[in-house]
Amino acid sequence: MASFAPLASARLFLRPYAPTDAAELERNVSDWRVARYTTHIPHPYPAGAAPSFIADVNGELAAGGGYTLAIVEQMGAAMVGAIRLDLDEDDPAAGGIGYWIARSRWGRGYATEAARRIVRFGFQDLGLARIRSHVMPDNAASRRVLEKAGLRVVGHGPVAAPARGGAVVMAHLLLERAAWRPDG
Repeated sequence: MASFAPLASARLFLRPYAPTDAAELERNVSDWRVARYTTHIPHPYPAGAAPSFIADVNGELAAGGGYTLAIVEQMGAAMVGAIRLDLDEDDPAAGGIGYWIARSRWGRGYATEAARRIVRFGFQDLGLARIRSHVMPDNAASRRVLEKAGLRVVGHGPVAAPARGGAVVMAHLLLERAAWRPDG
């Protein structure tokens, strides 16, 4: 894999997955309360699927096709979740973010910290013009995280959710680089 320097924030590192993350990844995403608001994490999560997933996303990272990163505490190095910045094939100036946080780490501000850091990476390092996301309407906590990272709801509509059996109506959020505040 090509070298990717971890992205640091106040308490976290966003880094490529390591093979040793597989058991923790599988344990966390097997929790329905973590997987339920995602579009791509199946439930139940297939036993033994994490090593293949890690190889796939690290291959994509090496090819520059997307950034799926483990969220790791700086102190203690515990993996607390993951965040992804997709690059839009149809619009090279756009990207999309998604994330999950281990239930044992909910309420600590890690999702907001990681979202702000990946937004900064997208705008400053990748030169994106806009970053989008989507959230299920009943997931108010995730919507607040994305709003704290600067994204704003711009509409609602269906989103492909293969892990939920088809399209799901979601709130669509967007942040244009011109409206982004690096300090916020």
